[in-house]
Amino acid sequence: MTARLSPVSRLLALSLGAVVLQQLCQITAFVTAPASRGAPSREASSKVLRRAQGVVGTGAYAAPKDLKAPLFASRSASGTAWEVLQEGDKSVPPPTDDDTVIVRYSYWSQRTSLLMESTYLRGEDKRFRVADAIPGLREVLKQMHPGEKRRVWVPAKSAFGTDEDFTEDELKYGSVPAGDLVYDLEFVKVGQFEADGIISGWLAVGAFMLVLTLGYGALNQGPQQRAEYQPARVFSVETQKF
Repeated sequence: MTARLSPVSRLLALSLGAVVLQQLCQITAFVTAPASRGAPSREASSKVLRRAQGVVGTGAYAAPKDLKAPLFASRSASGTAWEVLQEGDKSVPPPTDDDTVIVRYSYWSQRTSLLMESTYLRGEDKRFRVADAIPGLREVLKQMHPGEKRRVWVPAKSAFGTDEDFTEDELKYGSVPAGDLVYDLEFVKVGQFEADGIISGWLAVGAFMLVLTLGYGALNQGPQQRAEYQPARVFSVETQKF
């Protein structure tokens, strides 16, 4: 005989299904669109430029006039230079290598003045671990406070590399960020990496399933075992005489 669920058990089962569906949607979005959550990549930069091949950015996306770092810009030992465009909240400490940051930026090739990639143009922020950023951005990010904006001049060795690091086909169309780069970088805030949220969600699902199991067991206890089926019961069998 098929057991029928009580109204409470049905409600719990529907709730569990909704939670599981939500987590599956989050995992699908995370797996199918990793580029929007990682550090600026060579592949992403190439795709952006191919969509606007040979077009120089205009307006807000036009290359800055100072494609080369001015003499008064601050510099690190690696050759990365920067200039503060807007101060941030200095009451909040800068991020560390282990932090996940949310940033906005546009960056151009110093050699061609072409816009290589822009989160403003895509209409979405970038989220990645500081340790995963290119070396030039990594050292600058670890000095910045939330809300701060900087113009950053990154030499090829601290960016994606020189011409020798790319194939002839990539260099032929100028669609790769080879050479020195200039960034307009905005550090929004330190944020949680989305994969951590997915893990937390699955832990919540596991806890919910445990509660559901215990609740179902309490609400749907089966009938008591009949006395004649209890193995400990003493009974006798009389032999029929013929």
